[in-house]
Amino acid sequence: VAFALHWVATGEPLFGWYNQSKDRSYYFRGAGGSLHFAHNGLDADGVNADHGYLHVAVSARVSPESQ
Repeated sequence: VAFALHWVATGEPLFGWYNQSKDRSYYFRGAGGSLHFAHNGLDADGVNADHGYLHVAVSARVSPESQ
């Protein structure tokens, strides 16, 4: 929902452009894989730990108990 609202408001992908000439955004890593925007719309992909990707962002949640 956030991606769609941001797209309608700005005409830009929420994740930023990785390669705008090919309509590809950066990949955003999630618990079950990754999301990215391409010419065919918002797409979900798996992320293989054996390969490095320059265009995958990583997110993390830090527990308050760890402080």
